[in-house]
Amino acid sequence: MLNNLPEKIFDNLKQLEILKLDHNQLKSLSTNVFDGLKNLRNLDLQGNQLTTLNRNHFISVKKLTQLNLKNNALITLAQDSFDDLLYLYLLNLKNNNLNKTQLDRYENRKLGE
Repeated sequence: MLNNLPEKIFDNLKQLEILKLDHNQLKSLSTNVFDGLKNLRNLDLQGNQLTTLNRNHFISVKKLTQLNLKNNALITLAQDSFDDLLYLYLLNLKNNNLNKTQLDRYENRKLGE
């Protein structure tokens, strides 16, 4: 099981479209961990122990269409966490520790527009 990911670990995987990092023990992500994944479409981070995410985590994966964050320990999401993900149409935030206000922000937003 993984408990951390080195910075820029995916730098040479420019053609990768699907990345499954589910059911590990990741507690946090370095800001530029996904740099280099220019064609990533599907990112599965469910079942980890992530507590906080911000916009910088996803700034380099602009083609992302699916992001699964189910079953983590998220307590904080920056208001603009997913603003750069213009093609995102599936965002799973179930079973985290987010308050209703944070969840409503994304539930009422039309993803992919």
